[in-house]
Amino acid sequence: MRSTLLVVLVVMGAVACGSTNGRAGEEEGTVTTLTTEERVVRFRVDGDQAGAPPLAPIAATVADRLRRSGMNGADVSVDGATLVIRLPEGSTPTARRLVDTVTTVGALAFRPLLAEGPAGGATPITGMTTVGPDGSPLVLGPPVLENGIASATAAAEAGGWVVVPRFGVDLTPLLDAVGACIERQAICPSGKMAIVIDDRVVSVGQIDPSLRRVVITGSFDEFEAKGLAAVLSTGPLPVRLVPER
Repeated sequence: MRSTLLVVLVVMGAVACGSTNGRAGEEEGTVTTLTTEERVVRFRVDGDQAGAPPLAPIAATVADRLRRSGMNGADVSVDGATLVIRLPEGSTPTARRLVDTVTTVGALAFRPLLAEGPAGGATPITGMTTVGPDGSPLVLGPPVLENGIASATAAAEAGGWVVVPRFGVDLTPLLDAVGACIERQAICPSGKMAIVIDDRVVSVGQIDPSLRRVVITGSFDEFEAKGLAAVLSTGPLPVRLVPER
């Protein structure tokens, strides 16, 4: 039976983000600001740079992610094969963690949870064995939906800040998988769905058939929620960026 309902997926790990000056989440009276050197962060494309796409559009996406997250005043530029981010004066370590968030690829997938614990046999075709947010082993099925988010919004609700994605693709595969999870069919015997970002499980959520939307919740403050929403809204980067040492 095909479900007409969507699912609330609970994000177990918060995304580090910052405010205009990066002080959100810093304890009052204990704020430490970055040095001039620490406020300049350089990235390069991981792997073979010869075939890499131009950095200018990537820099524009990163700048947009920072702006959407509330980090005003940051400068993003390209210096040869290096992407350079200069944080504004007064930025804190929270702002530096935001830089790590907005420079992730941001490729998202919904995968049904097949089993919790070590895999007992062969990994499912196009599935994956991995670990959850708490480090416990998981076996996930093939992705039922990859990317496809047109935009995402951070919103304050009764239980705290949440991220509400709006999809721009056909949701039939996700709806079918949700129905299978509710009925504990073979493709989703646990009744749970995982959110995977860049091959890292950030959430394993129980299907709630009483709710009619996809909501990502967690221990977010306003700027953490806006950071995750910014990454999802702008789509995945075409390359992986790694810090220059």
